[in-house]
Amino acid sequence: MGDVGIGVGAMLESEEAFTFQEYISSLDLSSLPRILQICSGVYFQGSIYEISGSECCLSTGDLIKVIGVELKKVVCSEERGLLWDLSPDFKGLFKPIHEYPTLEELIRDVFPGRERPPFHFASTVDFMVKEQIIMRHQPVSFLSEVESKGCRYARCRVYEAAAQMCLQIPLSCHGDFYLCEVEQEYTLSQLLQSKALLSHRFTCSTIPGHSVFLSPVYEVQALMQMRRNAVKIPSSLEVDVIDVTSRAQQVSFITPLTLPEILAHEEAFPITAELLEVPEYQTVFKAHWPRSLKKGQKIHIHSRASAWRVLASTTKGNKAVRYFLISGGYRGMLKRRLREFSTAYDLLTSLNSGENLQVVVTKDFECYEDCFPSLSVGDRLKVLYHTTVRTPQETDVIVCNLCCEGQMKQIMLPLYVEGRFVEEVTDTAKYTMSEVIQKLKLPCEVKVAMKDPTLDTDILSSFASLKLEELIDDPFLVISFMEQPRLCFELPVKWFDILLFFTEDSVRELKEPVNQSVVEELTDSFYYQLRKLLPCSGPPPPRPPKRATFGSNDTTKENTTERKQSMAMPMLPPPKHEPDRQCSAPPLPAPRKQGIQLCTSSKPNEHSPTKPKRKMASTSTKEEEEEDDDHDYERIEDTVQDLSQKIQKVLLH
Repeated sequence: MGDVGIGVGAMLESEEAFTFQEYISSLDLSSLPRILQICSGVYFQGSIYEISGSECCLSTGDLIKVIGVELKKVVCSEERGLLWDLSPDFKGLFKPIHEYPTLEELIRDVFPGRERPPFHFASTVDFMVKEQIIMRHQPVSFLSEVESKGCRYARCRVYEAAAQMCLQIPLSCHGDFYLCEVEQEYTLSQLLQSKALLSHRFTCSTIPGHSVFLSPVYEVQALMQMRRNAVKIPSSLEVDVIDVTSRAQQVSFITPLTLPEILAHEEAFPITAELLEVPEYQTVFKAHWPRSLKKGQKIHIHSRASAWRVLASTTKGNKAVRYFLISGGYRGMLKRRLREFSTAYDLLTSLNSGENLQVVVTKDFECYEDCFPSLSVGDRLKVLYHTTVRTPQETDVIVCNLCCEGQMKQIMLPLYVEGRFVEEVTDTAKYTMSEVIQKLKLPCEVKVAMKDPTLDTDILSSFASLKLEELIDDPFLVISFMEQPRLCFELPVKWFDILLFFTEDSVRELKEPVNQSVVEELTDSFYYQLRKLLPCSGPPPPRPPKRATFGSNDTTKENTTERKQSMAMPMLPPPKHEPDRQCSAPPLPAPRKQGIQLCTSSKPNEHSPTKPKRKMASTSTKEEEEEDDDHDYERIEDTVQDLSQKIQKVLLH
């Protein structure tokens, strides 16, 4: 490439240069493509390289390959300097004006013989004959040619207003003379096809003024070095060029491509490419191989990766959560793991996915509202469906079958219940990754039961639990580095911002490639960025109602008791068609005291954070006094009385 540049540079002195407008106007389109070199460049202030998609900055010595020319408009210029544009489909007719610098040249060109019949002519500029000024475009009648004192004259007649004047004009008189006779008229398209006609002035009945010049403006499509797409250059750009097509045949114009554009050339795989632009830091994978993607690095692109991928994460624990992208070609065996749910809302999320969910309660839950039951450790629940009840406000609940002491009862749990539920699973089968996707619905929790034998180190087997979150079907390219062509990596097309171009290096087909991207660990930042692009799994949990707080005075307790006694029991809406339901409508939950006997609530143990409720205010005052005597509480009235007596003693002394 360097030798070619030196050779072309030497042509600047030996080749004829043209303005870009002149070259394009005289270019034979059948000879395309043509390679041009810029002799004198043009620059715009502020280093603007492109304006409205057209190339507006060309440096001296640049090579461009013209591949197409399209007419955009025709600039019409009038004698007084007025300019306006004509569209290529202009319908007016033009009549050319043939101009001659002297009257003698006009006569000899129009009438080369000795016989010269009368005709009319004019000049585009003023000229003087014996102190008589003939104005421009003033028609003059040629009568005959005479000779006097060795000089040849044209005997003419000039009409001014109503008078006429006869003059003898020397044939050597200078001016821009033209014939006023009616000549053939041309359309704009006909004029553009004749380079000779475009050099004349024209008159047009639909254009005001006497005569105009026509200058076509073309949009030139060209290839440039290190440009991704063909550039568009206006032919009116003020640069000088030379044609170096015959001497620059070996010059190759590099076209940078992005990874999605590379994927569009899938029929050309396998192929070799060289990296042009690579981000200084990549924040997708934690592996070492992406660090080898540097400018100038050549890679083999073998094919498009056929396997899908699964986004996975480790479960929360003492260690930090880690995120992985697991290929569908992972050959390890997986076993389903029990899932844990913190609230009833988490149960609803799994219920929405169509699962038949059965859980065991692992944490006591004491409900502060009598309309809902409490839960004890060991209670078994079968989640049925989701509905809304009024208590007296509307509350979202899930209806479950509660198994207690061999009996099955239907209960309603508000979504804010924090019971710490653990899934009951009897499935102990081992699955491949594809079987997990087919038989288990994502998200699900699994553990590695058998390592992938193709991996030197299966990092997934070191975790007690993995959460398979989403299925990823974004395109990947199977690549390898030229230094180690057998080791293959899978490069994500949408996640890496890379520019590269194809080279002519050959690629050998791999017999036994080793895939190094079966399991890729993601950076935390990219994981959260990827989660934003994936669909949301569900709405946020509802805000729980405010719970009652008990004060120290009897009035507050009485108000709370009255509110509880006046609270209506929640009524289920009309029954839905549910295959898991054993009756048409579940029975209403019993009051709190009765619910203890029916196993719909639990007795708080010594580890429970909630305390037993105080007796209701409806009991007798005597019972309250007896209950208060059981406690060694300090009466606030006695304390105030003692303090008052002490203050009086101090004041008296």
